[in-house]
Amino acid sequence: MDHHSSLSCDVSKQKKGCIPGFVTSKGTNEPVVSEEMRSRVEATSNTEGGKLLVKEMNQLSIEERQRALEDVHGVRSVVEESPEIIERSLLQLEEALSKIRTGRAAYDRAVFMSPSYVKQQSFRIMFLRSEFFDARKAAKRMVNYFHHKERLFGLDKLVKDIELEDLGEDDLHDMMGGYLQVLPKKDRSGRTVVVSFHEKHNHRRHANHHRMTWYTMMSLMEDPNIQRLGLAVVLYNVGYNSLRAENIEFVLNSAFLTECLPVRFASCHFCYNDMKILPLMSAFQMTIGKEARVRFRAHYGSHMEVLYSLLSFGIERHQMPLDENYTITNTAALDFMQKRTVIERDRQSQTMSDDDPSDNIEYPRSVDVLLGRGRPFHGFPGNVQLAEFIEQRKEQYRTLDRLNKTALTQDLVRMVRSGGARFLKRAEDGNGKWIEVSDEVAREKVSHGFRTKTRRSYQQERDINKRPRFQYHI
Repeated sequence: MDHHSSLSCDVSKQKKGCIPGFVTSKGTNEPVVSEEMRSRVEATSNTEGGKLLVKEMNQLSIEERQRALEDVHGVRSVVEESPEIIERSLLQLEEALSKIRTGRAAYDRAVFMSPSYVKQQSFRIMFLRSEFFDARKAAKRMVNYFHHKERLFGLDKLVKDIELEDLGEDDLHDMMGGYLQVLPKKDRSGRTVVVSFHEKHNHRRHANHHRMTWYTMMSLMEDPNIQRLGLAVVLYNVGYNSLRAENIEFVLNSAFLTECLPVRFASCHFCYNDMKILPLMSAFQMTIGKEARVRFRAHYGSHMEVLYSLLSFGIERHQMPLDENYTITNTAALDFMQKRTVIERDRQSQTMSDDDPSDNIEYPRSVDVLLGRGRPFHGFPGNVQLAEFIEQRKEQYRTLDRLNKTALTQDLVRMVRSGGARFLKRAEDGNGKWIEVSDEVAREKVSHGFRTKTRRSYQQERDINKRPRFQYHI
């Protein structure tokens, strides 16, 4: 396969007639690329992203090229997942995670807060599937995942599944605008289709789009079948020609999503009808990663032409959120949000009915005070805040008698709890969860903090007094 056909729209046999942009070869009913279409593809391959794609396609082995082609058309079988393969891959993933030395702070915080969340088998398999069970790549993706999740959603949501209620008003506004839409029906091979309309950009800040995209993709990844088959992604830009520098910047700033989310692009289609937006296509190609890039196809032409072209990849025209005048609608986006609302409401109801009778807490909030020793405890935000409160009152504490010291520590416990914080310690059953301690245990934690602070103050004073004093004689 030459690089022209790798960039152009691969087409399957049509029963009659010809597809716009293609001609029918003599003696067969197999459409071939017309000279007009070939010239369009040549223009596409002149972009930086196109050049990179051509280079990578030429570097592929015959087997790799065939695998990518089958992926694009949805005819490739999924990777075998025998119990032995899964067990071996999970062990390799754990080993690969232990070897990562940089950029893992958020991952380590997640393990500290809720080891059961980070180490659950279904969660880890999701990352392995996204990388064809390459444990080293999956480990890197998982570490990146927690880094960016903490950055986008904060520490309190680091070890929980993101739900609609976790999105802000501007995030939801972006979602309802219809930029990213999940089609209600699968493609011909049973894969979920996600369509992006650059024209429908509705975000006020890049982070709004990033959180919306994160939520959408991770919601889809709850389905193991989608994890196995991958997504068919359509970047639909027919009729869009208002390219500005900030559009390119937006695409480049969103590249991290393809490096951290456990999502595999089985195929990626860029549809357009104006050469002015070739830099946008090039930016997409440069940021989606090699595995997705070699599964990238460009479709140039009118609405009818590109929809016919997508049909050859199993994506039917009536699936697309376009009305009879080819105007973009947001129906699919609203339907998706409505379905997710029902799913998440039912899930919350089930969680409430299945409450742990042992009063175990899944994970701490950032304001909570954690009882324990070591850097993860001392550096936890709630503990840092408590240390600051103690620092502000340590001189007062030193002047009080024992009875008033007890009263001061009790007041501080009440003040911390009135702000919504809890005093937590690890559950003793070894499940990695947390339990809330009594007022007396919490008060002892505060008292220990005061004693530690005052002891250090005394030590510093003694060290100062022991320093040799030099006398200067004139």
